[in-house]
Amino acid sequence: MLHLSPWAESRPLIKARCFFWNPGNQLQKSLAGLLRSLLFQLLEQLPSEISKVVPFHRWRNARSVKSSIGEWATSELLNTIREFVSLHCGNVFILIDGLDEFDGTDEQREELIDLLNDLATFESVKLCVSSRPWNIFQDAFAGFPQLRLEDLTHDDISHYVREQLGGNKRFQHLSRYDASKAESLVDGIVRKASGVFLWVRLVVRELLKALRDGDGIRTLVRKLDDIPADLDAYFTRLMDSIEDQHRQEAATLLQIALYDEDKFTSLHPLRVLDMSFIEEERPDFGLDANYDFKDFNIVDVEGTRFLIDSTVRRINSRCMGLLECHRDMDDLSSLLDLDEIATEEESSMFEDCQDTNYVMEDLYDPPVAPALPTYFSSVFALTVDFLHRSFRDFLLTTMCQKRLHEYSNGPYDARLFLCSARLVQLRALRFSEAEIQMAIGLASYLLSAISITELKREKTSAIIASGVQPVIESIMENTYNDMGSWYLSVPLAVYHQEESNFMTVAIDFDLEAFVETNLTSNAIRNKRGRPILDYILRGRFANFNDQIDIGNQYPNVSLLRMALELGADPNQDWDGVSIMALFMCFLVDRHHALTPSSTMSNHLSNLHERVLIAKGAHIAALRMLLEYGADPLLPRQSLSSEVDYNYWGTEVSWTVPEASRSHIGGGFPKTRAEKFEERWESCPILETEDGEVVCAVADLLKELRRGYAHVGQELEECINLAVEKGLEKHSWLSPANLRNVKNPRRAAKHDKKPWAHKSEASSIKAFSIHET
Repeated sequence: MLHLSPWAESRPLIKARCFFWNPGNQLQKSLAGLLRSLLFQLLEQLPSEISKVVPFHRWRNARSVKSSIGEWATSELLNTIREFVSLHCGNVFILIDGLDEFDGTDEQREELIDLLNDLATFESVKLCVSSRPWNIFQDAFAGFPQLRLEDLTHDDISHYVREQLGGNKRFQHLSRYDASKAESLVDGIVRKASGVFLWVRLVVRELLKALRDGDGIRTLVRKLDDIPADLDAYFTRLMDSIEDQHRQEAATLLQIALYDEDKFTSLHPLRVLDMSFIEEERPDFGLDANYDFKDFNIVDVEGTRFLIDSTVRRINSRCMGLLECHRDMDDLSSLLDLDEIATEEESSMFEDCQDTNYVMEDLYDPPVAPALPTYFSSVFALTVDFLHRSFRDFLLTTMCQKRLHEYSNGPYDARLFLCSARLVQLRALRFSEAEIQMAIGLASYLLSAISITELKREKTSAIIASGVQPVIESIMENTYNDMGSWYLSVPLAVYHQEESNFMTVAIDFDLEAFVETNLTSNAIRNKRGRPILDYILRGRFANFNDQIDIGNQYPNVSLLRMALELGADPNQDWDGVSIMALFMCFLVDRHHALTPSSTMSNHLSNLHERVLIAKGAHIAALRMLLEYGADPLLPRQSLSSEVDYNYWGTEVSWTVPEASRSHIGGGFPKTRAEKFEERWESCPILETEDGEVVCAVADLLKELRRGYAHVGQELEECINLAVEKGLEKHSWLSPANLRNVKNPRRAAKHDKKPWAHKSEASSIKAFSIHET
């Protein structure tokens, strides 16, 4: 960064970087992940600017107790970064590596390029980006200074080859007797590499194995001549060398390693422990009713050491060293007796995993997580990944996929295998009273995996959920200060406050098969705290926008009907507000939140599609609530409720400092009256002759007309139904009162006194909210 100092002069130098990684989780290869990473780094360096640039509702919620408001939309992230740069509070340097690793279409890559060009227009911003020489990026950045790494790596490759071969005692001996041939071999490797370090690494490894087997210099030169210079051809050669007896298992291992969860962000890497179940005959082994979870005993140190060692050997022998074991945090010496591993080729998998002095206190804050044996953390620190992403790309080609499927007798269900393996691990954690964060993390993965559209209605989903249930119930018997940052963490954070149970967690994750199997009238009737019906209507994942494809993001109409038929009451109160009133407030708030405003076309299209589905479900749910007896008149006070409090378990104060009010343009609601007016802009207010101030649901629904235009007919039918139900339940109301009452705010401009509209049986009065 020394060279950036003259450019920054006396201003602060703010640095942010991001490295796209295609084999990783969705955040590691997406635009949302890039923006989140950059924004976090920028704000971390200037935290004093956070309140000036982040959307106000997020800043307010972040300052609230136990806040949680869902993932940021891409448009929010993009606009916040622009706001930050526009402050000119320092010079910003951004480094982005691996544009070719970005996961998306050419149109989405064009959007990424547009974002980079947009940031480059700011005088206070410099960017450095890297990519393989793809045409789309070469064309986009043709006018900018460039460099090619292969032009700079020749000396490094030469040094690596000489160091690796020169460090081998047999090569040293052969060099003394035939120095020219030895030098020719080194030069041949460097020349044939064409700057590709991966090819060099693979070839040097193969030649070292040949040296170990007794080959001389001339034989090594012939082997080098036979090795393809093209990586794909080299990978094909390695695949062909897998022994027939190991091909089915190798194909299974590789398909598991290739599996990429694209429906949600999984923070779990592929672990050696996951692969340890490879001997199981079926991918759904953990779902077998006769499976004994106690057979997997993670606290058996000797057994675990042997299991891990055997798994590593199998991975190495079946996959020809193209899958590698990595250490995330711990010294493997407590787990593996590396000296007993038979070959240098096998032990090389661990060459980077042996020099760390592991200290338990460095990893866990004792008040949050209980102390664990060192070997336990080691087990979960061992991960598996490809030697290089080029091999992963090669395996994803049509030709290789066809070959892998032939070897494994059809495509292997890697998701189901991982669910089985992690369910067994989760149950083992419970039995050993092990670390809570890992248990919550595994449970969150499992509930997320079975909540995708393809699985949530299947019997498989219900079986896995039933396996997770006792673990969650066991965890929640106690109260923990930190539930982590998993998807499951949100419902667990308010578990005791809402008096939740596993059924409500299943509803949060929209586990349809489990809920349909287990929900009963007694479960609805006996539920204390937040009612079951409210969980269905105001989904825990409603604020996750376009980021994930899991969880209850909008009402599941099938489960809603089931709950209503089992006796759920839409007029039941929670904290003094009816479920129907909470849902109406939720809907109008979501109406504003679900208005796409992104400048990015593909993101906008994706979000727009989700908005259409969500709003269609909202109207269907409203109609069903009215059909099952929801009151068509709601107290005005209930319609001023702070939905975030009831929805997220977060107490939010609507008293906003004057400075903050001016920052967001003024007028942010701080009283119930202002909140009502801001939420229900033109809805008439009615007063019964008994003095109760109410609003008609039919009038409230009219507030949604503009935002719900694509389901306009369904909305109008719902409005008419609300009118009909109003007349049935409150016979003194006439259609004119419900449909044609004057707008009270407009009337107030001309008449300062409340005015009344009489019906035959009774009377109601409509008046301005300002006079309440």
